[in-house]
Amino acid sequence: MVQSFNLDVLYSTLAVFDPDLEYPFNDWQAQAHNQGFSWRSGSVSFLILDDTATVQVEIELNNQFKLLSNTIRAFRIPFSVSKTGLVEIASPVSEPKAHLTKIPYGEYALYFEVGYIQSEQNQNKNTMNEPKVGEEQIDSPSLWCRLTFIPCEDAQAEILVRDPDLSPSYPLLMNAQPA
Repeated sequence: MVQSFNLDVLYSTLAVFDPDLEYPFNDWQAQAHNQGFSWRSGSVSFLILDDTATVQVEIELNNQFKLLSNTIRAFRIPFSVSKTGLVEIASPVSEPKAHLTKIPYGEYALYFEVGYIQSEQNQNKNTMNEPKVGEEQIDSPSLWCRLTFIPCEDAQAEILVRDPDLSPSYPLLMNAQPA
């Protein structure tokens, strides 16, 4: 199962959460910001590489993970999918354009990867048609993000690829408050 969509991201935050949470987005403590993610049960917010961007998001359910060679930042995070089997991917203030996906109920290792789309890759990956006269122009993605869900009962949070903007302290902070 692979799904792809574009998401407008604001405040550098791409969030993955249980859509039944009353307050799905997480507060950003300094330690969470320094490690690049803010986690609590049912919700994780990831810092992408730009403050605002259109991100080409790919969601994959798999049994194994292979890091992409052009990944700039990557994490492994424990993630529980509720019995509804629904997971939402959004950015603050993007609610009408949030993406809802179905993932089987259970415990997962959620792998997050992000990188820049090179201009020639952007042209090859962009499957949208040019807008016709009078149609709204849609921004081409400047970043890609891959979210890989792998069934796992005891996933531990880990920074897999650390770019210079991250300065984590250990142990990683795993108790965010709702925003």
